[in-house]
Amino acid sequence: MNAATAAPADLDAVGFQAALLDSVGQAVVATDTGGTVIYWNSAAERLYGWTAQEAVGRSVVELTPAPQSVEEATQIFAELAAGRSWEGEFVVRHRDGTAFPAHVTDTPVFGADGTLQAIIGISTDITERKRAEQAVRHLSAIVESSSDAIIGIGLDGTIVSWNSGAERLYGYSAAEVTGQHIRILASSPATDEEISDILRKVALGQRVQGLETVRRHKDGSLVDISLAVSPVYDDDGTLSGFSSIARDDSARKEAQRALSHQALHDALTGLPNRVLLQDRLQQALARSGGHDVQVAVLFLDLDDFKLVNDGLGHLAGDDILVQVAHRLRNTIRAEDTVARFGGDEFVIICEVSTAEAAIEISQGLLRVLEAPFRLDGQDAGEGMRIGASIGLVIAAQDAAPEALLQDADTAMYRAKAQGRDRVELFDVTMREGARSRLTTSTALRGALERGELRVFYQPVVSIRDQHVIGVEALVRWEHPERGLVSPAEFIPLAEDTGLIVPIGLWVLQQALRDRALWQASLPLNPQLRLSVNLSARQLSDPNLPDDVLGALAAVGADPASLILEITESVFMSDLGSRLALHSLRALGISLHIDDFGTGYSSMAYLRDLPVDALKIDRAFINRLGSVAADESVVTAVIALAAALSLDVVAEGIETERQLRVLRELGCQHAQGFLFARPMPYDDLLGWLHERGTEAGYPPPSADRTAGTAGTTTDRRRNMAPRELSKARVKPARKALRSNLSQ
Repeated sequence: MNAATAAPADLDAVGFQAALLDSVGQAVVATDTGGTVIYWNSAAERLYGWTAQEAVGRSVVELTPAPQSVEEATQIFAELAAGRSWEGEFVVRHRDGTAFPAHVTDTPVFGADGTLQAIIGISTDITERKRAEQAVRHLSAIVESSSDAIIGIGLDGTIVSWNSGAERLYGYSAAEVTGQHIRILASSPATDEEISDILRKVALGQRVQGLETVRRHKDGSLVDISLAVSPVYDDDGTLSGFSSIARDDSARKEAQRALSHQALHDALTGLPNRVLLQDRLQQALARSGGHDVQVAVLFLDLDDFKLVNDGLGHLAGDDILVQVAHRLRNTIRAEDTVARFGGDEFVIICEVSTAEAAIEISQGLLRVLEAPFRLDGQDAGEGMRIGASIGLVIAAQDAAPEALLQDADTAMYRAKAQGRDRVELFDVTMREGARSRLTTSTALRGALERGELRVFYQPVVSIRDQHVIGVEALVRWEHPERGLVSPAEFIPLAEDTGLIVPIGLWVLQQALRDRALWQASLPLNPQLRLSVNLSARQLSDPNLPDDVLGALAAVGADPASLILEITESVFMSDLGSRLALHSLRALGISLHIDDFGTGYSSMAYLRDLPVDALKIDRAFINRLGSVAADESVVTAVIALAAALSLDVVAEGIETERQLRVLRELGCQHAQGFLFARPMPYDDLLGWLHERGTEAGYPPPSADRTAGTAGTTTDRRRNMAPRELSKARVKPARKALRSNLSQ
């Protein structure tokens, strides 16, 4: 025996070898060629549960049933007989019956003559290894099936593992990127540096969690991801690499961007909303500080846009708003901002060098709105014309955004008050006007309940003989401190606030009561008719026909004695409003179109609506006889009315010259200061009495005016017309009011 295999002196060779095999941690079993156990070490005793004494001399198949079939055992023996070792895994059984996996290596032992003498089998319990392998397989399946991109990275930054989630997220296959540096995914030099910084931090034991960043896809597109990177350690605690888990964050980012856009932009037009407007304005003010640049704020409000919504519906109104937004956006400069402030209001922020430049921009915006707005189904030649009023303010050095918007809004209201479709530059005196409007609006809400409203009357005469054919009822507000408030001041406020509906109904009821009183007080011609204005808001009230019928019935008035005056907005009224007009006309009430020529006129609508007369707006009468264009308009309206068998009433007659021209043009009726100003009820009675037969009733005879006592008759003869009418009216008014209250 050589030195490598020599046994200690006190042990023989066989004893030494047996001790050596017993010290091995693996089960060593030797069998003869027939499969009988001839050696069984202590590790085999522990593994299989049989002692060496019990095992030696018995069949190994009996003790450790391993091959699953005779064919498998025969094949293994053939391999060994041929001089080749065999290695494999079996499920073997312990003495107590429990099965476990074992790794077995069988080695043949040949004698000197070359014949097979024995077989030595070495077995190892691989239960823990199998469990570990199963765990690895489960983990691999989880990693592979994950929708997240899971990447293994070496210490040098190269990619060592790449799951299918990474393939889907980045577009590269595992074969394409394995061995490549992770910087292949960098989207820019900045993210390249970001990757290096992440690896440096993680190498120091830090973890990167929830980092929102961007990486590049194989096709070059950018991918929003949420990233986590952790260190990977060996069993001995040595850093061996990094694990990266990335999740596609595109959907969340897109939703976040959409929500952010919705929070800062108008849903209908896509323009910036108030929130973004405030931010843009603040930025513009910050940029303008100390420079030769001024910030201009333009507050644009569409004129009479409510008529579009009321007349054509909100879908048509939305269509118009979208078109307006498109025109404004395409008109302003790229560095300017146009925002939808709300409703039909838009705000434009411009940085200009002078106020004149801002005015020029404002006028340019008005020009782009001049072209008709086409609605669905309209031909190119048709369309809605919508004007606008613009309030302009130039920011002071220390201006605040909210104050600028308020000042621009104030200037816009001045533009509307000055005739609309114009630009007004803000000055500080306008603030007082704005405060006054607020005060007026607040006071107006209680004016009806406090009994501050009055009905005035203006006669309508025949141009041919100037006989009075009717009177128009006009509302007035007698403020306890301010006196009579101009209708131009409070009627628009009543329209804006909706108060015009109860006010309009009250005017109708009061005017009908007054007419009943004067009919009882004076022997008027029953053909003398009462005109009452009807607002667009009243027209859209579904209770209107019932309200009118109730007002007539309350005083026993003939519907034929009533004229309701409506504006041209009726052309755009909805179906319900048009049906209301037909219902009113069916009652015998006459319908006149007021302020004709200033709104949206349509021959088709005019032909189909149940109207009886057109009232030419005073704007065309003012310069009649001196401006040929106005005379042409009036001529055309009169011709149009004649073609449709409608009467014509001219408003605002102030001069004999205007009256003469209207008579020559064939206009039938007129009203204006030339004949009489609007007056209270009692003054109207005095005026009618003074007019005598021109008022359409016979003058009072001596018998009708003579009193029972000469002093009374003389006193009445000396009365002024107004006093005389009061003396005659009061008893009859008292009696009729008593009857009406019952």
